[in-house]
Amino acid sequence: MHILRQVVLATLILTAAAASAQMEYDLPLNHLRLRWDPESLLSVTCDGRTLFAGTRSPVVAYPNGWTWSYQANRQDTLKTALAKQGNQQVLTVTCADEKLPWREIITAGPGDRFRIEYFFTGRGWDEPMNYEVNAAMPTPTWFVGSQFRVKTPAGEKSGEIPFTFAGASNPFGDATSGEFSSFFGKLTFNSTAGLTLFDYAHRKQLWLGRDAPLPKGEEQKWSVEFAYEPQPYVIGGVEVSRLEFTDRLLGEKLDFGLSLRRVGEGPKQVTARLSLVKQPEVKDERALALTDRATPVKLSLALPGPGTYPVQLALLDGEKPLYQSPPLTITVPRLVGIRPGRVPYTQTDAATVLVQVAEEAGEDLTVQITGPSGKVAEGAVKADALTVLPLKTEGLPVGQTPLTAELYRKGQKLGSARGDLTLATPTANGVVIDNRSQTLLVGGLPFCPQSCYADLRSVDDVIRDEPVFGFNTIAPYLPTSIEERRKTRESLRKMFDRCAEVGLYVQLCLHGAARPPHTEEKWAWLKEEIEAFRDHPALLAYYLADEPELGSASAEDCEIAYRKIKELDPWHPVTMVFCQSEAAARYARGMDICMTDPYPIPNSPVTNVSDFCDRINRDLADALPLWVVPQAFGGGEWWKREPSRQEMRCMTYLALIHNSRGIQYFIRRPPASNPNSPDLWSECRRLMFELGQLTPALAGEQRPAPTVLPASIHVAAFNERGAVTVLCANPKNEPQQMTLTLADKWSGDAEVVFENRQVRVTDGVLTDTIEPFGTRVYRLQVAAAPADLTTLNPKSLIVNPSWEEMHNVGTPDGCYIGYGADKSASWYVDPRTAAHGRQSLRLRTPVEGQGIGVQPFPVRLTAKQKYRLSIWARGEREGQQFSFAIDTVKGEEGTHALTTEWKEYAVEFVASDPAKPRLSASLRLISAGSAWFDALQLVPVE
Repeated sequence: MHILRQVVLATLILTAAAASAQMEYDLPLNHLRLRWDPESLLSVTCDGRTLFAGTRSPVVAYPNGWTWSYQANRQDTLKTALAKQGNQQVLTVTCADEKLPWREIITAGPGDRFRIEYFFTGRGWDEPMNYEVNAAMPTPTWFVGSQFRVKTPAGEKSGEIPFTFAGASNPFGDATSGEFSSFFGKLTFNSTAGLTLFDYAHRKQLWLGRDAPLPKGEEQKWSVEFAYEPQPYVIGGVEVSRLEFTDRLLGEKLDFGLSLRRVGEGPKQVTARLSLVKQPEVKDERALALTDRATPVKLSLALPGPGTYPVQLALLDGEKPLYQSPPLTITVPRLVGIRPGRVPYTQTDAATVLVQVAEEAGEDLTVQITGPSGKVAEGAVKADALTVLPLKTEGLPVGQTPLTAELYRKGQKLGSARGDLTLATPTANGVVIDNRSQTLLVGGLPFCPQSCYADLRSVDDVIRDEPVFGFNTIAPYLPTSIEERRKTRESLRKMFDRCAEVGLYVQLCLHGAARPPHTEEKWAWLKEEIEAFRDHPALLAYYLADEPELGSASAEDCEIAYRKIKELDPWHPVTMVFCQSEAAARYARGMDICMTDPYPIPNSPVTNVSDFCDRINRDLADALPLWVVPQAFGGGEWWKREPSRQEMRCMTYLALIHNSRGIQYFIRRPPASNPNSPDLWSECRRLMFELGQLTPALAGEQRPAPTVLPASIHVAAFNERGAVTVLCANPKNEPQQMTLTLADKWSGDAEVVFENRQVRVTDGVLTDTIEPFGTRVYRLQVAAAPADLTTLNPKSLIVNPSWEEMHNVGTPDGCYIGYGADKSASWYVDPRTAAHGRQSLRLRTPVEGQGIGVQPFPVRLTAKQKYRLSIWARGEREGQQFSFAIDTVKGEEGTHALTTEWKEYAVEFVASDPAKPRLSASLRLISAGSAWFDALQLVPVE
């Protein structure tokens, strides 16, 4: 979760080196306070109220028509330096972007004055380009209702920014100087080039800046200076001054102060009223006598909880309105969030609730959680931490139960949150969301989708080919027409059946359910469709909407459909995908899992992927799992090429590092059409193998990331089985020397996973080189791993008996394999379950008797010597058959029935006479489905 952190004013000269992207600066003036941080860059408050909001993109390049844009905003390219010059502070920010380098100089002071200077150069494009420079993001709270007067080349212009959007997108343009006056005071500006103010219909933000051509290679220079002065605001014979309120609260009570004074023949008595704009009955008002001396007034409102609320101040002379302020936007931050430990639980599960508290909540905190019939959990919690509390479910019904959390500090209520607990009747093929790790549980094992899309022309090929290359999920696009879906239901069922055979799970496309109109016929079809597939072993999730923010369905439409789906099937999550990261939060109540599809190549840096992830995680307060849809296509619309395999690798790992727990490549018809490159699709396949190997770590406990230099490297770390697993990604197209520093001062050799090498760690410090767009995975066994179920006999003749040695990702060393009749049978090393060591061997047989045969490298037996042949195994269901034989072990003697728990299977035999010079044990899963095998041993019996 991204939380504002307290910063300290830097008073000395500070030159930021490699770690400068992590710097934050707080520059207080008299009434103004400037803040700079690498997340939102420059923002400005005035007496605790936001004057200018921050923006991640101060300089943007775009071609004619805005068909695409380039934003130079990667944090790893930023460097900063702060200097004190007399009564001024000067902050210099440099962005070393390859295509659009820029420099910003912010001079704060003296008094309530500050200047912003920009220097930037377009280097990356031969086609004609334009630039957009953001001078400021004025907030509606401060500016709506204000009077403005500006000077332009065409003369002076004046007006008022209306309370509601008036249909004019730019109240003024090309202004070189001007002023805004409101009951907050007066703000003036002077610019070296003409500025335009944009007022957008959604009214979330205003924009003040400049657009102009961007000649290639020519440095552009531009600056603007702002100055603020407080001044009383007189209206209807009443002077309003000394406003006291903040637009961001710590708690859910708004305290509002002001002073009123009679001017001239103004009224002798007024009523001051503060109310919610959308709920005017929620109000506080005071009647008071006015004199020629300022009289203080205190008003307060209890706000309904976390969110953004427009409130309004009104002054009345009896029943006659004297003044009504513009809507004043008040933000109640989400200080506490709750979610159940899993979705769903059954009524017999030991349930938990996860409580996340923001850092700004402070100390000495407790939380109380209630349901419809009373308290279900309570306990002490810590700021900037996740707390797990036991949850009482006795007496709660099957279905969704609303929960409410209240956060307190020493008895004073700070905030509240709401969530839903889902209890469901047990089912055989349910999918569970583990909210702590935000991975799935499928068949009781952690599961991360290793997935891709497919259209109807390619779906059969994907199902046939990709299960053996690491994919475990498919998302086919299906018709939205009810009539067409009913006609094709049986063919869809056959597709599901084949996916179940080969071990692929399916995201069932239900796009038509979210799109209006909502008719009884549509709901009848939805009921038919869900009842047809909800118990199918191949169903993973329901794919409700694809980029609905572009107009196909509103948030309300999606929530209606979501509720219908969950009533019919609480056991499978609902997903949606968004191409605008800021839209996801609006749709949060209509999904269980959020997906996003940033497609940056070649127009934007690979870090657009991490930017999308960070924005969604922040807006959703990490409450929903996130899956990323990387771009595995190109050459159409405004994507001029496909990503390279190196870019694909970096984008995939950036997603995993920034909390994505599923990958679903957007493709059309692989391997020869989107992506066109066999090299690119081969890299996608390898990455799916790697994700399979990383799943236990991703399902483990996320720990604070190591400190890394250079700061451009992205890192995340996880605890699992006594090991720390560190993921790294280099977003630059150049090699970098990298130093990681872990909090614990561990020393030893770290395994470089997937690379068959080790690096030395000394006192928690690891140094390595990472290639352009490269990735690294390190595993540090800092504590003892959990005890194994069995041990290995040193006299065993089998090479790599526990399948721990693996020099090619996903494939164990020391084996031959033989395919049966079904070429979609698969074999992988699976680290999610094991009887010995970190991993076992998983076999998947699609059709009985048509699976893969595995033979360890041959051994030599001594004639008439007695041997013990043993293996540990478990199946996905009771009674599955497997064969396990060598030499004289044949037929029924070598056939065994599996259970769903690990169990040893062994047989003793006497080697044939004469002994064969080279023999291999043979292992085959006869029954359809999956089974896991470990600790294969062949030991001479004394």
